[in-house]
Amino acid sequence: MTAFPSALTVNAGTPVAGGPSSLAADDGAYFRLSSSGASTVWWGRITGVPNTLTSLTVTYRGFSTTACTQTLTIWNWQTGVWSSLGSRTLGTTETETVATVTGALANYVSGTTGNGDVAVRVACAGSYFTSFTTSSELLKITYR
Repeated sequence: MTAFPSALTVNAGTPVAGGPSSLAADDGAYFRLSSSGASTVWWGRITGVPNTLTSLTVTYRGFSTTACTQTLTIWNWQTGVWSSLGSRTLGTTETETVATVTGALANYVSGTTGNGDVAVRVACAGSYFTSFTTSSELLKITYR
């Protein structure tokens, strides 16, 4: 199964365009966020994910107007901590990142039975005095 965020929360930055529906396809529609200070931070909530999942992959596609260090994390509902899915340089060319989640997968789904939510956070840190805008085209999870 494949699922996309139904809601977004911005922790750092100012939304410029788009919203959750912009992240559901590789179609040229973007969720754009201008930096606040030297960073952008937002997370998407994906609903209806079974606690019994046996595999979980996160896919992100986007770019930035200037290079920034991007970190993808996933919320661990068991520990109450964002768990790293890796860090990379996000540049001016659109790129795709795919991360496979490991460990006790049910910990990344809210609740203990039935369906719950998965939260994935996308953060980008640039140079302190440099403003930039991140453009996110796709955020999805794939699970079995």
